[in-house]
Amino acid sequence: MVCLEIATEVSDIPSIDSSNPGYVTTCKRQANTIVVVEDGQMVVIGGLIQENRSDLTKKVPCVGNIPGLGSLFRNFAGTKSKTNLLIFITPRIVRTSEDMEKATVNQKSKAQENLKKLKKEQENEIKDTFDMLIR
Repeated sequence: MVCLEIATEVSDIPSIDSSNPGYVTTCKRQANTIVVVEDGQMVVIGGLIQENRSDLTKKVPCVGNIPGLGSLFRNFAGTKSKTNLLIFITPRIVRTSEDMEKATVNQKSKAQENLKKLKKEQENEIKDTFDMLIR
């Protein structure tokens, strides 16, 4: 069994106030936990959720401000996104140098497989984009 004390944190800068250059708004999300798991058992930590929303108004100068008539010269657009960060941890007990060598080889092969999959997905996306442009 392995006892893990896990502290995760995600920080970002959602906005910078241009009128006050020394002032920065930050956003911090944390998840802290203690778990007891068996060797090789996966732990999933979730709950680091972030929701972003941005609104944009485009208008013709002067004419867009006229009450009533100005609505014909304005355009509203907005985006909304939601991110849920999941962290997967699989602890391994390493007792000998042979165990370390096996774990290292195993992780390297998994990383190479994932890289090959990612490259293939990117190639397929590029091909699909070109196909759409040609049509």
